Amino acid sequence: QREVTVDTTNKTLRIHDGTTLGGTKLAAYDAWGRLQVADPVNDSDVANKGYVDTVPTNNIGNSGSALEINLTNGRYQTFTVSEALALTTIGWPASGTGAYVTLEVSMGTEFAVTWPAAIKWHDGGDGTTAPALAVNTRTLVVLFSRDNGTTIEGSYGQGRSTA
Repeated sequence: QREVTVDTTNKTLRIHDGTTLGGTKLAAYDAWGRLQVADPVNDSDVANKGYVDTVPTNNIGNSGSALEINLTNGRYQTFTVSEALALTTIGWPASGTGAYVTLEVSMGTEFAVTWPAAIKWHDGGDGTTAPALAVNTRTLVVLFSRDNGTTIEGSYGQGRSTA
C-alpha cells in the first residue's frame, strides 16, 4: 500500500511504497530549523545517502479567492489563506512519473478552503477528510501523484501555532 505518513517522533514526512521497510524520508527539519526535502522520485537511493537536499521556497503570498498550485514553480510552496479559497493544481508530469509538492499553508483568520476533488487524503478513514486549518497555524500538506494529477495522494500534519 502506498501512503505518505508523518513521523512525529523524528519530525519527518515519509513516503511508503509497500516494499521499502520504514519508507523513504521525504522531508525533515535540520538542526537549524530549515526544512530539508528529499527527492525519492528522481533519486531513488536518497534514503541510503543519509542526507536530504534543500529546495528553494516559492512564497506565493496571500491566496486570494482562487489559487493555482503549479508544480513547475517548485516542490515547496508557501501561502497564507487570506479569504475563502478554491485551490487547484497543475503541472503534474505525464502518467507513469511520480511527483510531489509540499505546501506550507498559513491561516491567520478562519476561511473555508476547497481542495481539488482528485485528492484522496490519508486521514485514517475513507480518504475524504481534508486538513482542518485552524486560525494562527501553519500546516504542512504533501500532495503526490503518479498519473498526471488524476489521482492525488494527500497527507498532512497537525498545524503548528504561529501566535
